[in-house]
Formats: sequence, structure tokens, C-alpha cells
Amino acid sequence: MNTTSTSTVLALGLLLAAAPCASAQAGPTLTVPTDHPTIQAAIAAAPSQATILVLPGTYSEVLDLQGKEVQLRSVAGPSLTVIDGAAGNDAVITANSGETLATCVSGFTLRGGAG
Repeated sequence: MNTTSTSTVLALGLLLAAAPCASAQAGPTLTVPTDHPTIQAAIAAAPSQATILVLPGTYSEVLDLQGKEVQLRSVAGPSLTVIDGAAGNDAVITANSGETLATCVSGFTLRGGAG
């Protein structure tokens, strides 16, 4: 893993651990799995400033935030909402496409993955 990737992963980890997302953004709210079957499908469908709410469960996927200014939040917190990247060979969440401080991920346990 190069230094840039390490920095991105560390920054994202600190963001996940230290700061809940601010209040809902001005865009629409999408719910996983009610509106979209996977978190990645919701990210792909989300316009800028959307809020993506994830219901409790274990989601076996790796995520790419695709440079979007979205808030990705669990409804029930990290003890009940897990993103498991064990099937992937990458980081569980990738944020390397120009995401800004308006992009926020909060309330998940991340496990598995390679980054």
C-alpha cells in the first residue's frame, strides 16, 4: 500500500470513529435495503448532497464513494450495522475520487478487506 492510500484509509478511519455526520443534507434520502438492495447501489444512484441511511445488518461488499458529497449513515449504529469487505481484495471503503469534507460516513463497524 502506498503512502497516499494509507493516508486516505487513516483519514477515513478517523472520520468514522470521531465524527458523526452533520444533520441531513438538502438532497434526497435513500434507504438500504428498502430503496436499494446494496449500499454501493445506493451510492451509485445518489445525487450530490443525498443522505443514505442503512438499516441494521451485515453488508458483504466493498464501497467506492465515487467522489460524491453524500452522507452515509447507519440507522442503528456500529454494533448492529457492519460492512464486511472480506470478499474483496481492497479497502472496505475507498474515498479517492475527490470527495470533500461534505462526504461523511458514520455509524458502521468495518471488517475484512485489505486496506
